[in-house]
Amino acid sequence: MSADAAAPIAVAADASAPPPSCAGCVLERAPGSDAAPLVVLLPGDGQAAKTLAAAWSRSVAARRWNLLALECPRDKGCKGSYWQWDGDPAWVAAEVASAARRAPVDPKRVHLVGWSGGASYVGWRSQALTPRFASVVIHGGGIPPASATCASVKVPVYFLVGDANPLHHLARGLRDHYAGCGHDVTWDLLPRAAHDGEWSALAKPGTADRVLDWMAPRVRVDPPAPTPDPAPSARPSGGADGGAAAGVAVADAGPDRPAAPERPSPPPRTARGCAAHAEPPGPGPGAIAPLALALALAIAVRSLRR
Repeated sequence: MSADAAAPIAVAADASAPPPSCAGCVLERAPGSDAAPLVVLLPGDGQAAKTLAAAWSRSVAARRWNLLALECPRDKGCKGSYWQWDGDPAWVAAEVASAARRAPVDPKRVHLVGWSGGASYVGWRSQALTPRFASVVIHGGGIPPASATCASVKVPVYFLVGDANPLHHLARGLRDHYAGCGHDVTWDLLPRAAHDGEWSALAKPGTADRVLDWMAPRVRVDPPAPTPDPAPSARPSGGADGGAAAGVAVADAGPDRPAAPERPSPPPRTARGCAAHAEPPGPGPGAIAPLALALALAIAVRSLRR
């Protein structure tokens, strides 16, 4: 993952700053100037951002938190579906940063919620999206990521899903990916709920608050610092074993480039060209003279005994 894929959201609250640049996006600013959490919403297929914002607004406002619902960007090629658009997750981060310039956002407590197709986009782009946030909620959707590679940060994940959704197996696959990568996974199953039941569950008393209660203590964890390259190993400076002094060229590996290993001698080859069938090597030219001398001495000794 690139460095900016896991970069924190830049925040500098300024009420005079322009609104988020995306058309149809909804920003509800927390009152006052104290830094507060931000809940970022990605809507489902064909759903307006304002519709998803309305489903969360009351519960988020009661906590004096910020809310941002992001309309899938038509000017970036989206046709109403996040997962089918499959756009660069950097766009999400840029819009969150834009909104944060107008709202008192705590950069350590920015949370991501995906509904339906928005949740599937979050799953598919998991490695690039999740490390930016303090927590992730998968609601009524989710698909395993494009790559099985684990994200650089083990962000806690909350699933709110129904087992009667015909694509429920995809949500289970995403859950298994997160669990296998060591994420803290909360599995809030809605028994016998199909997709419409997953949506209507959010309107039931206590559901949104239950999810926000889970979010509240979550704080973004910075990705681990990159491991520095090891120092080049010491080399002899001269003498019979000193490389250049022995007539052997020594290349400087430098801090970012490992020294090339010595190329091994090719194995002996037979007429068939297969090293696996190579004959063992015979005595070298230097061994012929001692053998001849030994044979001559043996003949001489036998003649003297006669």
